[in-house]
Amino acid sequence: DVFSSTQGFLKYVDGLEGRAAVTQFERYGNIENELVRAIGFRSGETPKILTNTPLYRNGDKEERCLIYTLEPVIETALNPIKIGADIKVRSSEGNFDLYQSLVVAEYDTVFFGSNIAANGTIEIIDGDISGLSNYNLTVTDLAPNKVEIKLISIGSVSQLFTVTEQKSFLARVYLQVENPFGEGTVSFDYDAMEQGNMHFDASTSSAKPFDCIGIENEVFPEACPIILSFNPPTTAAGVGEQSLNDPPVPGIITIVGENFGTPGAGEYKPSHMRLGFTNAGPSGADWCFPPERDIISWSEDTIVVRVPSINEDGDIKTYAGTGQLLIWDTLENYFSYSVQSLYVPFCMTNLSNLYTVSQTRESILTKMVDANGEGGYDIYFGDDILTLDSVEQSFERALNTWRCTTKVNMVIKPKNEIADLSKACLIDLDTTLPTGVTTTLAVTRREPKKCDDNSHSYQPKFDMFFSKYAWRLADSLSGAPPVEINWWTSEVPMNPSMDTFPNRDFQTVALHELGHASMLLHTKNADNVMFTPHAGTKRALTLDDLEGGIHSVELSVIDPHCDSKMTKYDCTTNSVSEVPKLEMRIFPNPTNAAINFEFEKAISGRIVLFDALGKELLSKRLEKEIYAELKVHILPQGGYFIAVIDEFNQVLNHSKIIKQ
Repeated sequence: DVFSSTQGFLKYVDGLEGRAAVTQFERYGNIENELVRAIGFRSGETPKILTNTPLYRNGDKEERCLIYTLEPVIETALNPIKIGADIKVRSSEGNFDLYQSLVVAEYDTVFFGSNIAANGTIEIIDGDISGLSNYNLTVTDLAPNKVEIKLISIGSVSQLFTVTEQKSFLARVYLQVENPFGEGTVSFDYDAMEQGNMHFDASTSSAKPFDCIGIENEVFPEACPIILSFNPPTTAAGVGEQSLNDPPVPGIITIVGENFGTPGAGEYKPSHMRLGFTNAGPSGADWCFPPERDIISWSEDTIVVRVPSINEDGDIKTYAGTGQLLIWDTLENYFSYSVQSLYVPFCMTNLSNLYTVSQTRESILTKMVDANGEGGYDIYFGDDILTLDSVEQSFERALNTWRCTTKVNMVIKPKNEIADLSKACLIDLDTTLPTGVTTTLAVTRREPKKCDDNSHSYQPKFDMFFSKYAWRLADSLSGAPPVEINWWTSEVPMNPSMDTFPNRDFQTVALHELGHASMLLHTKNADNVMFTPHAGTKRALTLDDLEGGIHSVELSVIDPHCDSKMTKYDCTTNSVSEVPKLEMRIFPNPTNAAINFEFEKAISGRIVLFDALGKELLSKRLEKEIYAELKVHILPQGGYFIAVIDEFNQVLNHSKIIKQ
């Protein structure tokens, strides 16, 4: 190979001493370090080592080079945002004993801040070398934009680490990002590093500098992808363009940034680029990468994408949840996180269609159906679960919480009154839930089916099983028998002092599982019912849960539908509990200003007013009151539903009112 340069023509030749570069004036044993690096350092550029082949000058001296490699650390999103790198070292040729290691770096203070050692925004974690007892690692600010990481031997030279031609893990470093709108550049002071990196020469019993230093920088490439912002900040997953709530929850976000790359011919995104959402699913993956159908457009600085509820490989146990976004250049192996966290209030069940007409992976919306000929699903209890005291009432309270707000059509019936049990939904105890898992309290088993035209999928039925035993990993390993769960089924919530293993609140778990039966997946929002329950009592829906449930019902009652459509449940006329738990009188009705309430006894809780779609419009707190007033003058004319709910989230009575 022949190269042109200011010295004339350079030509690589192979000799007895190895490979060298020659001109008519000089012979270079290592052109990258002796010539290119020297020019680059003075021009402010940072060259990259292009070859791992050691070279020699004039055949009279072997270059003893220490090569640093910076490898990116990819893990779950960090908060605050940090960029991580593993520092590894190797020799250019042969072995040597490491006496002192020195990395001196200048950095962009807009991106990383200044004086990162003093301010604690640089973190060093010991590696295989720095963790040895005969070395001491220090981090020092040399200037507001310059830091020194030094590893020096403090013990006997006989205990020095031997660096070979294979990479050895020196240490891990994290740099905290202060402002993502900076350039994020990092450069290295080669002159200082050449003087400060030393090996021990046994022949002279002294420490000597290396002949050259090389840096293979894989963490800070010239054009790294950066997410600057995205909008909207709250987006549901798996709803398509938007949910069917009023007002709707968006399902699409627009991401703005830099260096996203441009798709090639026939590509929906650059093949080496990946966009990740924080995973809320049980797969164990850190990130959910959207399938092709969900990526609407991709350009150098803008990505438009549906927030996914399946992974790009069709895995339905990996889906988006609240958290940061990831942009990853797999070619350069560089990644960065968004500063913002996307808030995902709910995630809908989608079915994976791995092979469609276009041979692309797609996500397909899933709907509920009229499985019982009465607009919804029949539910019955198995014999085993009926051994639990008051379990039917506890489950019904959880069911009423959903169907009196979202209108999901599910009805409890005696087993002998259901004509076709194969189409009904079984609620029972199960002793075969996964062993070695501490958090599996119940499972809702569903088998959605695809419509022939792939327009959507549907759920013909579901079955729900509550664990009889608490399977613990420690018990499994020791051979100890599992402990039977003490399911709490009382209307009165469990006392917090009792909220310890193996006590669990049945209504809380049933409420969560009925969310799955309503096609909702897990969220990463700790206050949600659809957050994975481990313990505690949570008997009321949050706004996120309510929005997800209403969207699922609205989706299930409209066309297209390849099965019988669900009809909405009317909590005021179809309630299983016909006898109210509280006598009350409301007047006047109709009204144009306010509704007055008179209860048979003093109660605490709240009065809630819903519209015909189950949307909560007004609420009033009750504190041991017999009389109450709810002002409705701001409402449009029409019919509304009133529910009186106690402090334990039990519906005590309900009625319909007319606003004139």
